[in-house]
Amino acid sequence: MHLHFLRDYLRKLDSIIAVEWRDIKSRSENGEFEEFGDYESAIDYPLFRSEYAARTVMYELNAMAEGVLQSLAEPFWREQQSSKKIKSIHDLPFLAILELVEKHYEIYLKDVDGSDDFEELRKMVNAFKHRKGFRRHKDMERNPETDGFEFQYRASLEQAEKFLDRIPLFLDGLYEIKQSKQTDA
Repeated sequence: MHLHFLRDYLRKLDSIIAVEWRDIKSRSENGEFEEFGDYESAIDYPLFRSEYAARTVMYELNAMAEGVLQSLAEPFWREQQSSKKIKSIHDLPFLAILELVEKHYEIYLKDVDGSDDFEELRKMVNAFKHRKGFRRHKDMERNPETDGFEFQYRASLEQAEKFLDRIPLFLDGLYEIKQSKQTDA
């Protein structure tokens, strides 16, 4: 159900942003922007609103997927918990959670439908959170249009829509893994 609200949120903001763009275009055609700086200031609002909306959706999708992985790993983490240093599964490093899931469900996460999309989403979200969107050196990509390298991720409404379509495949795959383990038990 949470996905439904994220889609609605994105649609509403996309609609609001489209109205803002039409208004700016109309104002520009009517000569209301005396200087180029006035026009640039006006377009900042829909540009930033669009990027923030996309980031919000991406953050939420990432949190949902990580939460499902944590819930899959938690029973096995509790079984092996010998020290009380780590009081919650949420305090474990992400790679430790992945190891628990892969070991106890006898799977490779990369084989779950949508895992490539989740990995791409996670890289982007972590870049936004920790490096102002800058990619790690190993994640830089050559841009054929500019024949240069893409140093920074950009969040767009189109990307957010793409992830809204693809991440549910990954979540479904995780739920299937959990169901199959419960059926086997």
